[in-house]
Amino acid sequence: MRRKRGVRFGIYHGSILRVKRGKLYAEYFVGGDAKPLVRALQSKNIPFYDCKIQKDGVILSIDVKDGKKFFAISRNMCYNVKRIRYKGILSPIFYAAEKIGLIIGFAVFTALAFFFDGIVSEIDYLGDGAGLKREIDAALAAENVKTGAFFTADAGDLAKKIYSSSEKFAFVTVRKSGRRLIVEAYRKKEAAKPLNTLKDAVVSDESGTVVYINCMSGTPRVSVGDKVVKGDVLVGGEYEKDGKTYKTYALAEIELECEYRYLYESAGEGEYYEARAKAAAIVSLGKENVLSATAEKTEEDGKTVYNVTVTYSVIIT
Repeated sequence: MRRKRGVRFGIYHGSILRVKRGKLYAEYFVGGDAKPLVRALQSKNIPFYDCKIQKDGVILSIDVKDGKKFFAISRNMCYNVKRIRYKGILSPIFYAAEKIGLIIGFAVFTALAFFFDGIVSEIDYLGDGAGLKREIDAALAAENVKTGAFFTADAGDLAKKIYSSSEKFAFVTVRKSGRRLIVEAYRKKEAAKPLNTLKDAVVSDESGTVVYINCMSGTPRVSVGDKVVKGDVLVGGEYEKDGKTYKTYALAEIELECEYRYLYESAGEGEYYEARAKAAAIVSLGKENVLSATAEKTEEDGKTVYNVTVTYSVIIT
C-alpha cells in the first residue's frame, strides 16, 4: 500500500489506524482494552499517532486542539486516561506558558491568603480573659485592634500594653492563629484575708443561684443549684455529733451567680448601640466578675430601649 506524504499508518490488533502529526500534541495512557475508544476516535475523525500497545493498556498521542473531544469521548466510555507529556515543535513554548500560569496562580493565591489571613475575624479570651474582657477590649481599641480589621500590631508589644493598662492583670499573652486573635489573661490574686472565727452564720448579701460551696466550719443550709435572696443564712454556726447540736463559728466560701437588670434608652439601634447598652449596664453594676451580658431591644413611647441582663458572680464568706 502506498502511503501519502506526512501520514503514518499503524496497526492495533489488526485494525489500520491513520495517524496525523501536529505541531503540538499530548501523549496519553489509556487503561484497559482501548479498541472501542480507537474506533470511536476514527468515527469522529480525531487523528492520533504513535500508538503503542502496553500490557495493561495503550499509549497514543492526540493533537492538543482535539484534547477536549478526546477526553469527552474517553470519559463517556468510562476509560481511565492519564496525560503523560506534551510533544511536538511547540511543546517547549506550551510548557513554559503552563508553568508561568501556575506561577501566576500560585502568586495570586498566596497574595489572597496573606490578605485575608491578616484580618481578625474573632477574638478569643482565655484564662480569666472573659472576666477581664472590658479591660482587654479597651486596651485593644486603643491600639485600633478589632474584628474585621487588619492586624498589624506586634503580639508581644500588644500583650505588654494590655498588661500595663490595668492593675488587675497578673499575666497576659497575645497570639494570632489564622484569623483568630487569642488573648490569654490572668487576674491578680488578692491577698488572703484573716479567718473570721467570730461569725455564728454566713449570710448572703446578694440574691442569686448557688454554684459552689466550700464549708470549713459549720453546717451548710443550702445546696448547689438553690436560689437564695439577700439575707438568707447560707451556713449556720453549729454542727451535730452523736445526736447533739454544738455551737461553733461559721466559716465558708459560697459562690453565687447573680443577675443585674438595666434599662438603657438608646439614640438608635444596631450592634453599636447594643454594645453601648451592655457597657453602660456593666458600668452601672460596678462589679468585677462579669460573666455575660445580653440585651433585648424594645420600643417604648416611640423610643428604642434595651433591656440588659448582666450575669456576674460573687463570693460570700
